[in-house]
Amino acid sequence: MNDEVGKRLCEERNRLGMTQVELVSYLNINKKTQSFYESGRTYPSGQYLAAIANIGADVAYILTGIRSRPSTDECIQDMLDSIIYLENWLVRQGGSMEPDIKAHAVKLVYDAWGRREEKGEIFNPDKNLEKILVKLMT
Repeated sequence: MNDEVGKRLCEERNRLGMTQVELVSYLNINKKTQSFYESGRTYPSGQYLAAIANIGADVAYILTGIRSRPSTDECIQDMLDSIIYLENWLVRQGGSMEPDIKAHAVKLVYDAWGRREEKGEIFNPDKNLEKILVKLMT
């Protein structure tokens, strides 16, 4: 079990864009301790998990392998970012986003976000919005 926790801990560190050296410096622990955690030789302490959560690690994922749900603020920000992306794309194409099209786009983005949540996926506007753009243009 520690081996899987260690692998997920390493994944989270990489997702945060940190090297082991950067992480241990930030958390003020030694590199050997981090290495033991990531290799599964020892289990991370509660204090360590709380500290890594404070820098954005998904501790639920590290411990269980199941991603935690995004916060309401993160979901709203995803939707706003997506609508801005769509609106900017339409402007670059020489169009505009009229209120009825924007309302339709909000619904499509909301639906796409709901499917993401059901599957436990991270929403990637650049990847998922291509489908929405096609729907908007038809």
